[in-house]
Amino acid sequence: MDMVPEKADVWALFKDFADKMNERCPSGNTQPTSVSQTPTSSAATSTSTSTCKPVRKRGQCGGIKYKGCKTCEAGSTCTYSNDWYSQCL
Repeated sequence: MDMVPEKADVWALFKDFADKMNERCPSGNTQPTSVSQTPTSSAATSTSTSTCKPVRKRGQCGGIKYKGCKTCEAGSTCTYSNDWYSQCL
């Protein structure tokens, strides 16, 4: 019996996870209109108010193809890591 999952099974798990994470901020909710980054810091700052549930600390708040809420809960800031991932810290 082979214990290694098939590639298609792994991708299906990732897709299911991403779909569940994107449910946090259903379509139609307001997303920040712009994100700015200061040259001396990697922190990104939201410039508008969002009506979706704020992301908890250490949660994803941005990145290429990210469709969830981009507003962090009070006390944390959406911090750019790379083009594919920003995190509330």
